[in-house]
Amino acid sequence: MLMQNYFSKLLVAHLKCTEHTNGNKSAFSEKATLCIKVCRQVFEGYAILLFLGMYISCAQNSEFALDEASNCLPHLVGKKENAEYLYATTGEKIYAIGNQAGKFPAVGFHVKGEMGGVWQHPIKLMDGYGFDIKPVKSNDALQPRCDEFIAYSFVTKFKYGFNLKDIKVTQTQFIPDNFPVAVVEYKLENTGRETNEYDFRFHADANLMPVWLGERTGMIDRQDKVYSHDENSLTTIFKDEGSNWFSGVRFEKAKIVFSRTEKTAYQGKGISQLSAFRCELKPNKPVYLRCFISGSMKSAKEAEENMAAVQRQVRQLFEEKKKRYENIEQTAALSIPDKSIETAYLWGKFSTDWLKRDFPLLGKGLSAGLPDYPWYFSNDQASAFSALVGTMEPQLFYQVMRMFRHISDTSNHGLGGVIHEISSNGAIFAKGRMSESQQQISCAWDIYKWTGDVSFLKENYEYGKRIWTWLQQHDKDRNGYFEGYGGVEIEGLNDEMFDVQIGTVGFLEILSQMATALNETQPAQVFAKRANELKRKIEKDWWIDEECRYADFICSKQKAIQLINEAIKNRVKPNRNKWALAKLNKLKNEIASNQYSHHGYVVYYNPGGLEPLVMGMVDAARAKRMLERAAYFTNKFGEYITGIERPDNLAMDEGSFKKDTSFTYNRAVMPVATAGLAIAAAKYGMTDISLLYIRKILNSFGYATPGTIYEVSPDYGMFVQAWNVAGINIPVIRYFFGVNPDAHNKRIDINLQMPDGWDKASLKNLLIGDNQVSFYYEKSGNKATYAIESIKADWSFHLALNRPYKNITVNGKDIPHSEKTLTLTGGRNRVVFEWQ
Repeated sequence: MLMQNYFSKLLVAHLKCTEHTNGNKSAFSEKATLCIKVCRQVFEGYAILLFLGMYISCAQNSEFALDEASNCLPHLVGKKENAEYLYATTGEKIYAIGNQAGKFPAVGFHVKGEMGGVWQHPIKLMDGYGFDIKPVKSNDALQPRCDEFIAYSFVTKFKYGFNLKDIKVTQTQFIPDNFPVAVVEYKLENTGRETNEYDFRFHADANLMPVWLGERTGMIDRQDKVYSHDENSLTTIFKDEGSNWFSGVRFEKAKIVFSRTEKTAYQGKGISQLSAFRCELKPNKPVYLRCFISGSMKSAKEAEENMAAVQRQVRQLFEEKKKRYENIEQTAALSIPDKSIETAYLWGKFSTDWLKRDFPLLGKGLSAGLPDYPWYFSNDQASAFSALVGTMEPQLFYQVMRMFRHISDTSNHGLGGVIHEISSNGAIFAKGRMSESQQQISCAWDIYKWTGDVSFLKENYEYGKRIWTWLQQHDKDRNGYFEGYGGVEIEGLNDEMFDVQIGTVGFLEILSQMATALNETQPAQVFAKRANELKRKIEKDWWIDEECRYADFICSKQKAIQLINEAIKNRVKPNRNKWALAKLNKLKNEIASNQYSHHGYVVYYNPGGLEPLVMGMVDAARAKRMLERAAYFTNKFGEYITGIERPDNLAMDEGSFKKDTSFTYNRAVMPVATAGLAIAAAKYGMTDISLLYIRKILNSFGYATPGTIYEVSPDYGMFVQAWNVAGINIPVIRYFFGVNPDAHNKRIDINLQMPDGWDKASLKNLLIGDNQVSFYYEKSGNKATYAIESIKADWSFHLALNRPYKNITVNGKDIPHSEKTLTLTGGRNRVVFEWQ
């Protein structure tokens, strides 16, 4: 009777979950919270108690199972044809990367073939793990076949079947907050009519090894061994023979049949252990087995204690993480008619959380991407943070910006340059490029505008002045342009790069605004004057009218011809981009014959040539021309980062990315570049064009891995990349909803630019300063209603009136509307606009 009641209530919970999400697995509406409550009541009140004598019982705490508990979380189902693509189960302290078939292939280029598996930085713990099942009365093991992969907001799940056998296994993976422990649960089910005995055989492939650049900090990989095995706690600890690096696997109550070590099938110095657990499977009575994986750079005891702690608290830890993710959903919650954008926006918040790391030597940060960029990059974090302000609490921003400033000052002797990349062991790969130092201050200004934190502003204003001194040391010919690499990672592009010069304009303008905010009038005027002078100089020297864009670089004629020859050699293929060969040969001939009249050269057609659009530096007419021309360098997924590689036939690149033999960015279309076009179009009020580019980005969403957008469209590079959120967050929040905050002065300027097809939209619980603000928009016929709800009543809202209106009412009262701005105060306001 208890079992019947349990499954009856479980069915009701499932039906309610389906009903309130309209069958859409990617949706998680407000109504679906009812499903959470029902599921919680089911699992708390109707625990299954199965005792199978000496065999495995319900191996984890009988009242809780990850499989059932995770069913009502937001989720997306993987495509069967994408089984070889990667996924991640993540926490700040540990993560696992494998493929959607449930395997752990050798992946990655930073440490070749070693970037997957289980990592607890700065060491790797395991190459992977897996299982098979052997009937007790048979000598042949049954190999699992993954029939379905499901990505949940913070859980991953695999559903396995077996050929010719009435058995299925569900593998559910979860990593709690604040513990370096991965939890893997197996649910075994007999779908036949007869009871059978099986040996569940689990293999753990330990591989304790250092992170990339480990040798720079004395981390040397040596042979692994079994350090200890405790049959009472069902715990095995592995150790690197030369270092105090430990990796452990712990099982809950189970009957071990045998355990042995084997030579690993992976490369490297790891070791594999095979453990078999006997279980009796009765029809329709699931059996559970749960294991815990952790490591330590201190002691075996630390790993053992962490695994034991998570084992004791797994239900509580799951509920705590679920609540935190519910808060992620509810913060800056977007509701719009275009559900594809809404879904990608939500999963952008989830995947941002997947990339949060907490390294013992460095502290917390946002890694750039997985699997090969799991550590910290200054440019990636700056780009991501500028897009994330308002959508998450700012503490991580503060921590990371201060960390990079401290490490950069130590590495660069306090001169002002910002480092490019630091591995999780503290080893620095590159001491920084020109543009990264500028981006640090641009990001700091965005954070200040949204938080109003004056102490943070002061820190970064002082840092910005040091950066300005450092930048000026790189103008060797004293012509006002700085030499050195910008954001374009192409060998030889280290002369006067356009992205560095235009970045300097933005950098100086921000320094001027920072000085103004701190009441430093004279420095503010100086920085503004330098910015305007540089702007005029750039307009004279860098604009190429026939190309309708700014030049990539300025250098000597000899260097220009050298770079053109290298572009022809490395970026032009006879069967791909004949237009590029003709273009570059024409340019080379004009330079050689002294017929070329411009200072700068357009060779690679890098996205930086369009950066003045993002900055709003050009007039509307030129902006329209530049965007029209830029469209030539896009395909269905977005913008080529090296436009000269655009093929004559775009269809060549509109499927799965064609990889080189080694990792390169050749022929890459990148969402971060496409984001620039979406932002630029939105900035100039071209909402439909902005939407076009957002949808190009979305052509990569879930293309390979559910819930993510690859670094390179549609399926190459990092399968989850931090800065990709910019292509949705910035156009939607800053331009469509038009939110421009000045948190310190408790002021928000609003310039609504809703797309024509968006008749109803809301953005709830946006974080601005110490306030939370919600925005609601609804249009019907010739009327639009706009509402603002503010937790704090002492803020002001300044709404731009950017079209003629027949009538405007505020909170039910008609008001004159001859001014260009409508000022609102108080906690709640409702404005109705009526036009002819």
